[in-house]
Amino acid sequence: MNDVNGKKINKASVNCDEEKQYILNVREDALRILDYGDNTQAELKRKLSVKGHDSAAIDEVVSNLIEQHYVDDRRFAENYARVKSESGKGPLWIRRKLTEKGVSSQLISEVLSVYSDIDSERMACLEKALKICGLDREFDIDEYGSVSPANGSDYEFEQAGFFEPDDDETDGSRFEVYKYREKKKARLIRKLTSAGFSPSAVYYSVNIIADL
Repeated sequence: MNDVNGKKINKASVNCDEEKQYILNVREDALRILDYGDNTQAELKRKLSVKGHDSAAIDEVVSNLIEQHYVDDRRFAENYARVKSESGKGPLWIRRKLTEKGVSSQLISEVLSVYSDIDSERMACLEKALKICGLDREFDIDEYGSVSPANGSDYEFEQAGFFEPDDDETDGSRFEVYKYREKKKARLIRKLTSAGFSPSAVYYSVNIIADL
């Protein structure tokens, strides 16, 4: 006990109050990070560490946020896998990115198991779409489930995308360009649908073709 201005101060009490305030500061920083988007627990710990916080305090705060469901690696992995799969990324690519974000191998396997059959159909549909568009010799589907130029291909990427018209195919007005683009998309959608592919696989393939 110390005597300050006639009052007795308990050092242990002061230290405890300071520690509690520090934990609150770390928590506030964590919540500010989460305001910008979901994070895995490994990502959140890394970002808090970059801010110079003590590892023990970080562990305590992140554990508390996990208990309160502010941080959930399964939720993050499921949402990430769904969004990236719909945008045309394959399971190996998604696995690599989730691993980099600190998600456990077991959890990644559980999440990606949902996409195994879906992914096989999408790859088959994409191969069909490339063939319909006359691009099957220009592109390969790589190990990550993404489209890449084939060896020896001299295909020139259009800045506007595959479905955009050439200068002499419309009068250049916004409406005519839109009509042309949607007509080409609709034609491909009809052919893929008639081939027996699900709407999910069809739109997955059409979105990829649109970027070529």
